[in-house]
Amino acid sequence: MSEVNETIELTIILPTINEGENIRNLIPNLFKTVGRHVNGLEVIVVDDGSTDITRVVVTELSARYQSVSGIFRTSSEKSLPGSIQIGIDAAVGELVVWMDADGSMTPEVVVNLLKAWKMTPQNEETVVIASRFVSGGGLKGSDTSGSTPLHKVIRNLHLSEDSLLAVFLSWILNRTLSIALDRCCVDVTSGFILAPKSILSSHRLSGIYGDYFPRLMYKMHKNGIKIVEIPYTILVRTSGESKTGTTVIQILRSGVPYLKVFWVPISTRLSRD
Repeated sequence: MSEVNETIELTIILPTINEGENIRNLIPNLFKTVGRHVNGLEVIVVDDGSTDITRVVVTELSARYQSVSGIFRTSSEKSLPGSIQIGIDAAVGELVVWMDADGSMTPEVVVNLLKAWKMTPQNEETVVIASRFVSGGGLKGSDTSGSTPLHKVIRNLHLSEDSLLAVFLSWILNRTLSIALDRCCVDVTSGFILAPKSILSSHRLSGIYGDYFPRLMYKMHKNGIKIVEIPYTILVRTSGESKTGTTVIQILRSGVPYLKVFWVPISTRLSRD
């Protein structure tokens, strides 16, 4: 059994709202799959006012795994980048990953992120993101290997709480943003990243749910941080309801912040010309 790096200490941050059932399965799988590849694995659940069993599950798992902890915020503090930043500040690992807790992002991909980071020269100045849009990656509804016919994508999405319209808009927004943000990376809306804590300490998150990640990628790109992308297929959620929304109005509303981050660099360049 090969090890990615037995000296690495890794912190995984799980921002949650009503993901109790999902983290009950995800966290043990993280320790089983990722834990054997690192010297120390820490998991921090940062919860934004869940009304389900999330707190109970975190308490149960923290008794089983000493390096599992929870930070519980009120619903009035709800902010995805705010939750992630709190987790980054609390992290003890030299490397940090954050990922969705709904089952759409898997522990196996975390291992692949670690492998890619280790193999990159001067990796202390490198971040690695899981990309849906590079060769070998795939959007929700796609199979994890090979091409997927459109009718099967629609069927896969129909069996989940995810929306075909949301997937299509995600693809359009990402392509537009990648061009606008100097092609800093292919999947500028990934939200699935491994980075040295030292880099994250000097690139604090800003913005809101829909724009914090493109802003972060653009800032890192401009500051000379190397961005490596590895392919992955994002899965349909295991259970629960998508926070992006499933109606046309909800989905379009969630896309507004992306359009704002699209406008900022363009307006900045125009003001210099």
